[in-house]
Amino acid sequence: MLEHHYSTSLILMYKKVIFTYLSVLLVLLLMDGVWLSLIAKDSYQQQIGYLMRRDIPIWPWFTFYLLYPAGIIYLTIVPSIKILQASLKGFVLGLIAYGTYNLTNYSIIEHWPLSITLQDWLWGSVLTLICANCGMQTWLRINHDSSE
Repeated sequence: MLEHHYSTSLILMYKKVIFTYLSVLLVLLLMDGVWLSLIAKDSYQQQIGYLMRRDIPIWPWFTFYLLYPAGIIYLTIVPSIKILQASLKGFVLGLIAYGTYNLTNYSIIEHWPLSITLQDWLWGSVLTLICANCGMQTWLRINHDSSE
């Protein structure tokens, strides 16, 4: 009996993690895709286009988009019990992650625009908040659905 309960709990945990990961990944890809291809594209092109590669290597993006949702889940969703709590932790994670990237660029790349630094930093913070919020909703929904 105890073994069956343990097995059921383990399956539920895997289900929660997989579905939460997929929901965070989907939100991240969709929202960042819209941001990069529609909203911020012209601004980035005008201000830092001279730094951009013609042929963009895929592996850095692939690596980021696979790892970041795992970080969001581990650092914001798993330790939270409420959506607001996960959302605030997501905002802080975004401040740290995107702040590290943008402030480093601003510090070491000559002529890196402050406006891009601030715009991208704010975007990453809000994006991470939204991803954590959606992920936490998924996490809690799976708990709720399995208890019925």
